[in-house]
Amino acid sequence: MNTIRLNATTAADGTLSLLLPLGKPSTRFEVVVVLQPHSEHDQPISHVDRFAVMDQIREQLVATGRDFGDSKDDIREDRDR
Repeated sequence: MNTIRLNATTAADGTLSLLLPLGKPSTRFEVVVVLQPHSEHDQPISHVDRFAVMDQIREQLVATGRDFGDSKDDIREDRDR
């Protein structure tokens, strides 16, 4: 099974047409269509954005006097308790 994910816009009459060149003439396929309204907020966060989010978290923690700890240091601290 192959998953094809795309964003599409309906025509003026409200219909959505999909043309999928599969390269297999006269072949039967089961097609499953899941429709979900598109929102700009639903876009996945890119790797660059993830690092920006981590930097924001670090800055917020520093502002409150807390530290964005290194997990190795945290593990050692827990082990030594």
